[in-house]
Amino acid sequence: MYLTYNGVAIETQQEKFSFRIDKNSDKLMQNGHFVACMANEFLPYATVAPLAEKTSGSEILPLCCTAEMSDDNVTVTFEKRPGSTILFTVDLYANKCVFDTTIESKNPDKNNSFGAVAVLGNSETCGTQWLYSRLDVMQFVDLNSMIISGARLYSSCYNSADTEFGVYKMTESWCSFGSTWNSRILPSEKLTVTKNEGWYLVSDITEIVKDLIGLNMPRNPGIVMIPIQNDKNYRLISTGDNYFTPQMIEINLKKRG
Repeated sequence: MYLTYNGVAIETQQEKFSFRIDKNSDKLMQNGHFVACMANEFLPYATVAPLAEKTSGSEILPLCCTAEMSDDNVTVTFEKRPGSTILFTVDLYANKCVFDTTIESKNPDKNNSFGAVAVLGNSETCGTQWLYSRLDVMQFVDLNSMIISGARLYSSCYNSADTEFGVYKMTESWCSFGSTWNSRILPSEKLTVTKNEGWYLVSDITEIVKDLIGLNMPRNPGIVMIPIQNDKNYRLISTGDNYFTPQMIEINLKKRG
């Protein structure tokens, strides 16, 4: 067991995890990539999020789960292979800096508003998966008077793969709860291509942050990451809901005058 920023990460070979909730909740939201105990229609107070599965042959694979609730007891079942080790998190929900969701061709009517990882690229688990991301403007108000010289988004990787992703600018607003593969909004211009730096997938988001800080687009619709290759490669990367290996934003400033 490991500490996260708002809960714990658990590494185990067990396929079931059960817990009891003290706060009344009559609804579980789930989509295979997360389980959320909802405080209201749009806001959870606790989440369980699968991160990855490590097989006996040391292959790192996507991990899915289902959940059932009986009275105050919640049982999560992970779809794992015999002998494999799984990693998942149990966290209290907190406000996040990056709003995001994945959409995927294998489940064209579902999204992933509270999942902690994206299976970005092409996989048997998800088909083709994209990742929409946008920054919360309220987290950057202290930078309004600054001159931005560069900004990069770092997403932690759980597997290694020789694959690249295009980072495209969005010109239309999208919703974390309403976005699906069937209703996906297409991007506009291509900003850059991701870079692999150690165990991070790095995206240059300088243009997005400049628009955000300058208040030219206070509701900036952000970016979408799309696989370039059509092979079966994918990267398991952290999202804005990951409290174990969270995304990081690097912002470089320069002096005025």
